[in-house]
Amino acid sequence: MRAPRSADRDLALQLAAVRALARDVPPKEPEMRARGARIGELVREPREEDSGLAAPEQSESPWPTRPLFRTEDMAERLAWARRLRHDTQAGLVPELERASKAGAMRRVGVPGSSLAFQELRDQFPNFKDVLEFVWRRALLAGTVAGAEFRLPPLLLNGPPGCGKTAFAERLAQWLQVPIARVDMSSLHASFAITGLDAGYSTGNPGIVWNLLQGECLSPVVLLDEIDKTRALNSETGCTFLLGLLEPVTACRFRDAFVGLPIDASYVQWVATSNDLSLVDAPLRSRFRVFDVRQPEGDECVQVVRSVYRALREREAWARSFPEELPVPVLDALVGRTARDVWQALEDACAAAVADGRRELRGADVPPERSSRGRPMGFVPVQHTRSLP
Repeated sequence: MRAPRSADRDLALQLAAVRALARDVPPKEPEMRARGARIGELVREPREEDSGLAAPEQSESPWPTRPLFRTEDMAERLAWARRLRHDTQAGLVPELERASKAGAMRRVGVPGSSLAFQELRDQFPNFKDVLEFVWRRALLAGTVAGAEFRLPPLLLNGPPGCGKTAFAERLAQWLQVPIARVDMSSLHASFAITGLDAGYSTGNPGIVWNLLQGECLSPVVLLDEIDKTRALNSETGCTFLLGLLEPVTACRFRDAFVGLPIDASYVQWVATSNDLSLVDAPLRSRFRVFDVRQPEGDECVQVVRSVYRALREREAWARSFPEELPVPVLDALVGRTARDVWQALEDACAAAVADGRRELRGADVPPERSSRGRPMGFVPVQHTRSLP
């Protein structure tokens, strides 16, 4: 057995592993202060255009904590793992020791400010029903000081390019939690999520365990294109997800590699689909399903402007361009999907710079693509990059 590393070294390795699967997305504190809201604030008084419901009282502690595991379970599992033969315990014991040294307590995500939520509404006008549901749940959680906030599993069904994936990423940002994306169309086996037994030479923990080794107990797991999944097409393929989607069973989840009972009931699941009829009924019944349409009319202008704002926030070079898009550029982009708008704006900015300019013209915008193929090289679990 390898000698245990120091606590600092273990924590660094642990966080590195989590970052390999998910990207932390809390808002920057100076930015939140500039908006008049501190990080972790549940809600302030909503704008007049908000839901009209009174905002809940703010918790004294913005980061409630809950235990990931029981210390007695950890001690029992560690003692068992140390009795295994050397080749089996080599990966398992260090994994358990890292979790033990990090401690059992993890923070639970809390909603951001009402001002940040209004930005979500502005950026995703076609997600009105989902946002109303989320807002009401935030108000409900805020009625009790220090109560944790967690959303039930959500399934966003709608046509390609309407912003479902981007919305999930921005929702995680508002919840101030990490997010990991699982490309369900490329998922061949359940162990990517639930782990593979340590008895196998390729045994490793799954994404749920790895995510929960960070400091947050309620990350978002995005099950992208769940209607195109292959692993769920077999008779027993969907059962590994059913238990994780039910809090009563997820609270004693065991990763197949680690074997330690942990509380995964705070994980917030968001799935996307293009055709709801292809999602198995038992799986579909575990989600709150929302139909999402393409933006229409003035909403299309909102989407283009929000994409441009997000591009300027993301890329330093984009901030060398004016804050507002010229009307000819808006006209050229209205009606495209959020994904296409993002890519077209990148190309348009590159064309302007090549021409020695720092302002955009309608002629800089490339024509809309007539077909959208799937990029090659997708992997089942990968970093996410937010689009508006």
